Amino acid sequence: LEARLVCEAPLEYDVHIRPDTLNPRHRVWFYFSARCSARGSRVLLNIVGYSKTKSLYREGMTPVVCSSSQPGWERMPLGHVFY
Repeated sequence: LEARLVCEAPLEYDVHIRPDTLNPRHRVWFYFSARCSARGSRVLLNIVGYSKTKSLYREGMTPVVCSSSQPGWERMPLGHVFY
């Protein structure tokens, strides 16, 4: 299975992740990059296929992101993440 990106609406995308390398039953890790055409655009990314039901994301942890407008990596604000 391959990872893929599907455009659902303007500025909304489904990111389908592939099975983990060492355990094809799980889909836990994901890494990708995105570029927006307009500075300041808000894009909705739906991570599709995440399979681990007991996850630190369920306990308040959020994905780590890097943006060209901010130096370094930082966690997404909890209000910007929905499960």
